[in-house]
Amino acid sequence: MGVETVLDAESPQRKELLPLIKLIDFLIVPEEFAVGFSGTTNVEKAAEFFLKRGPRVVVVTRGKRGSLIRTEEKSFFQPAFKVPVVDTTGCGDVFHGGFIYGLLKDWPIEVTSEFASAVAAIKCKKLGGRAGCPSFEGV
Repeated sequence: MGVETVLDAESPQRKELLPLIKLIDFLIVPEEFAVGFSGTTNVEKAAEFFLKRGPRVVVVTRGKRGSLIRTEEKSFFQPAFKVPVVDTTGCGDVFHGGFIYGLLKDWPIEVTSEFASAVAAIKCKKLGGRAGCPSFEGV
């Protein structure tokens, strides 16, 4: 159809997601989901597990350890920005929003992942799920 899709999956117990994964272009999952669903404790192998099932890009978020981004052509780690953490509530959602923003802007995957990491780090510096969400100018 020409419409790119992004899936933010959370629960590794939801095995019925597997048929859906082949329809997804960008899969963004936390490390717990990646290793729990794939059956491996190696995050790179977990990303490969998903990549073989359809998505063009797999992003495994790892909290303060950054994220792993995997495509057919490359695999790289995006470090998390070091900031004084006040509250991590909503950081995953902010990361996803930042990542989707980069996709909509057609930025290279490296720039997109760095931007997503930056907005999530900024969010960590304030208390509350929405209070710390930065504006574009604040990034």
